[in-house]
Amino acid sequence: MIHKSTVFINPIIIYMVYKDTYFLAIQVSQPFSFSKKVAKHYYKVEISNNPNNKNKAKGLKELLESKKFIEQENKTISKPNFFKSR
Repeated sequence: MIHKSTVFINPIIIYMVYKDTYFLAIQVSQPFSFSKKVAKHYYKVEISNNPNNKNKAKGLKELLESKKFIEQENKTISKPNFFKSR
């Protein structure tokens, strides 16, 4: 995911692993159609290999195959040289 502005923070990824279960909480500063708004400039995408009502996460396959994710992934990158300069 590419941020469209340098004003906001970079994504923060929090992960938890317990036995065979993982949970990722990816915090981003801009809205994506598949993210949840938490506060101003704070959105979250939660992924788990064991999504359920308690953790409210999406399964990775479910997310990657969702129309909203695919539409976002196919958008033109707003700063194509961003990674080339680093």
